[in-house]
Amino acid sequence: TNYPERAGKLADLIGRDWPHLVGLQEVYIVKICLDVAQQMCLLDQDYLEILLENLNAKWDRYRAVASVTNIDLQNLPAALPDGTPVFISITDRDVTLAHRFVRIDNVVEDNYSVALPVDNVLLPGFSVLRGYTMVDAKVLGREYRFVNTHLEISGSGSDFEAAFRAVQFAQAQELVALLQAESKTQVLVGDFNSDPFDGPFVPCLAPDGVTVVICPTPY
Repeated sequence: TNYPERAGKLADLIGRDWPHLVGLQEVYIVKICLDVAQQMCLLDQDYLEILLENLNAKWDRYRAVASVTNIDLQNLPAALPDGTPVFISITDRDVTLAHRFVRIDNVVEDNYSVALPVDNVLLPGFSVLRGYTMVDAKVLGREYRFVNTHLEISGSGSDFEAAFRAVQFAQAQELVALLQAESKTQVLVGDFNSDPFDGPFVPCLAPDGVTVVICPTPY
């Protein structure tokens, strides 16, 4: 994707209303380098830096106040179409931005305890982590708990949908428990990978990895 172009459009959208808080998911750092030291890179983009540069081009309005790293893969060997060997690095984050007029306290940045395992000989023991950030924000004299998250995909239509759904459900359960422990007014944003067309319940895989049970959808 052409993220610098997209970031300009995102900054325009945010700049229409100047929201007090913004929740971002899939905020990548992407590098394609010729060396493992990452000194000679054909591509080196930090999506957060690029977006903030666009947002704050005229006025220093926004800063990142919370960030959680979900995926961090460094120096994966690959090759360009012409055969040139390269090393690819990808870091995925969820980030909360706050307007400079908003006071922030009690920052939480964490991953869910249940993650999706990946069966790949090149990535032994690797799992796809998902996470959340939480901050207390004082806006116009009122206090809120602002929560930003990214749940696992549903895997809808794939042979592994029941496994994806099980991980997604476990993460949603953990999130609900965190929300129930809070007494402040809460605002929850994110990529939930769920919508009303999923229905209230779906088949999902039990912890034994064999039995199929029924789980509520995040929505």
